[in-house]
Amino acid sequence: MERVKKLLADEEYQDYLQKIAVRELDREFCGHNIEHCFAVARICYILWLEAGCPEKGFIDKEVIYVTALLHDIGRWQQYDFGYDHARVSGELARDILRKLNFSPSQIEMMTEAIAAHRRRENGRTLLAQLLYKADKRARVCPVCPVKEKCYKYETLANQDLY
Repeated sequence: MERVKKLLADEEYQDYLQKIAVRELDREFCGHNIEHCFAVARICYILWLEAGCPEKGFIDKEVIYVTALLHDIGRWQQYDFGYDHARVSGELARDILRKLNFSPSQIEMMTEAIAAHRRRENGRTLLAQLLYKADKRARVCPVCPVKEKCYKYETLANQDLY
């Protein structure tokens, strides 16, 4: 998990997290901070384990974690410009993944999963499907103090949390 450590120390990654934090200072709904990203990573890995770690479509634990840690890095551009943060996050992740020495095929799989993480129908790969599910399950809507105000509550409140 050496590349996870390198990612967490990466200045560009830290800059994206800071940009998101500044824009979410007064956000009353779920945030997109490092805790959320780690929750997504852990859930995504558990889902992969529960799928039986399929040999066809094998996904390295480090690939799962780095993908999840990067999945929201473009969120600040959604706040500033209205862009789809999933697509932007996939684009921004590409350079970071190169710096972390992932292979071209891993980078394609990871950036595709990141770009598709908002919509179930976009998940063509196993990693994309797992990331989508993990991102949704990382939100514990039934105990949210502002659930009545949240437009996602009706959709997410009835989902499996396990």
